[in-house]
Amino acid sequence: MAQTNQTSRYSTLRLNLLSIFAFGGALVSIFQSKHYYGLRAGTEGFRSYCNISSSMNCDAVALSSFADLIPGWPLSSFAAGWFVVLFVVSLAARSSAWRRDALRIAFAVSAVALLASAFYLAVMVLVIKTFCLLCLFVDAASLLAFVTVFTFKAEVFATQKPDFGKWRTLGMTAAVFLAITVVGLKGLEARTLDSGTMKILINQVITASPLPVQSGPEFPSIGPVDAPITIVEFSDFQCPFCKVGALTLNALINRYPGKVRVVFRNFPLHPACNSAVQNGSHAAACEAAKVAYCAHKQGKFAPVYEELFERQEMLAPGRLVGFAKDAGASEQELNQCIVSDEASQSVTVDTEEGIRLSVRSTPTFFINGRRVEGAYPLAAWSEIVEHLLRAQ
Repeated sequence: MAQTNQTSRYSTLRLNLLSIFAFGGALVSIFQSKHYYGLRAGTEGFRSYCNISSSMNCDAVALSSFADLIPGWPLSSFAAGWFVVLFVVSLAARSSAWRRDALRIAFAVSAVALLASAFYLAVMVLVIKTFCLLCLFVDAASLLAFVTVFTFKAEVFATQKPDFGKWRTLGMTAAVFLAITVVGLKGLEARTLDSGTMKILINQVITASPLPVQSGPEFPSIGPVDAPITIVEFSDFQCPFCKVGALTLNALINRYPGKVRVVFRNFPLHPACNSAVQNGSHAAACEAAKVAYCAHKQGKFAPVYEELFERQEMLAPGRLVGFAKDAGASEQELNQCIVSDEASQSVTVDTEEGIRLSVRSTPTFFINGRRVEGAYPLAAWSEIVEHLLRAQ
């Protein structure tokens, strides 16, 4: 009797572990799906905690073509559904009447998950050459779930024939949960332009004649100077759509490493520093423009640029130097620089260039000289970049 109770407790412990691994895998996969859709909508932040280095970068993996199982449908949402199915089956296995058949299904589900994990791990190693920390967590959950189910091998590989009625019931239940999870996560996708409108906008860009836009190495930029694609961004740090555009360009740089350079040009929407603006409510825009230029002089443009956009809702006159300091810039040098004629002149040069190019709103971009007005979705940017790369 004692032996039976001990065996029962051991079985319960293993089923609990299986449920935990399945639940954990589902949670991480759901987070990955949110990350996938957020990157494409331009709503993810500049700095992800799992973007540790060039070889450990979740954004780079999530932006690769391998992140889609079906175009527009992330692999992670199917992984989440698969783990939800495994979780439901692990609950069914707690019933003695359903245990053997539920464990056999759990073995099949966890084996498929493990094979998929092994395949995509090989893709990260051999093709993308970049690892995703969240993907590795999912791989670990798949492995642990499979090992846990395998400890029930006596029941999984028993000679008794399967009860096909129970298999049909569990299979239909699994299909329903998988579909609900995948379709439900699709709801995280931001509304975007319809395909017809987006195609028109893309054609307008790629068929336009390039304009002469200054983008020399003296201007603050992100990405290699010799990149085949140069995007000049006229922007205002207090403009909400400029933040969306900046985040989208950040995703674009990650999608095309070494191929895209973003050059930043200030176009603050305030009459104090922009003659094209008659009135404006962006009280901190002129100071932010000077802070960005002065950070560039220190070699700290990229982190300060990201910090100012990340804290956009907190921007106010007198606070920007502190934010730039938090991003690694020297407070003393910033205070000396932002009151200099050089800083003011740099903003004037940028705004006059914008006026010459007929910049009417922010953000306005010029990709290899071709005008892009507004915050286009990542899919549109990617198609434009692909076209320009093919044309070279």
